[in-house]
Amino acid sequence: MRIALYKGTSIVSRIIKFFTRSEYSHVAIILDNDKVIEAWNGTKDKLIFKRTKDLLTNLSTDHTPDTEVEIYELPIPIDVRVKAFDFYNAQVVKKYDLAGALGQPLFIIKTHDKNKWFCSELLVEGLIQGGLHRKDLDSSKVSPGDIPRLFSLAYVKTLRTI
Repeated sequence: MRIALYKGTSIVSRIIKFFTRSEYSHVAIILDNDKVIEAWNGTKDKLIFKRTKDLLTNLSTDHTPDTEVEIYELPIPIDVRVKAFDFYNAQVVKKYDLAGALGQPLFIIKTHDKNKWFCSELLVEGLIQGGLHRKDLDSSKVSPGDIPRLFSLAYVKTLRTI
């Protein structure tokens, strides 16, 4: 399973990076066929399932041009990956959780709504639903910057959005 960690430059990205003390502002899930699922406050205010075959185009759509994106392999058992991908695909029609995305780094307590997701919450919840059980995982409290600290990631490459 691969993920993309964004070093965003927008105002919202800078707020997230500042309050989470991280270089990362966003995370996206890369499926085996280079399709991308991400919780993103894009033009349709929904989770966006990009259906093109070009990974760079998938990672760039709705993002600030020239944003640095690091690609990592997240080694997880195949059975967890399959169940996680099923979970991610089932979430595509759900809304983006802007309050959760901004509330998490600002330490604002909120009740989680399973019909809305922010990026790192979606990634981690899929892993939990896939069967990855760790006591230190609460999907609603994970920021993009927490991902490298929580998981053993293998660096693949760095891209820049177009």
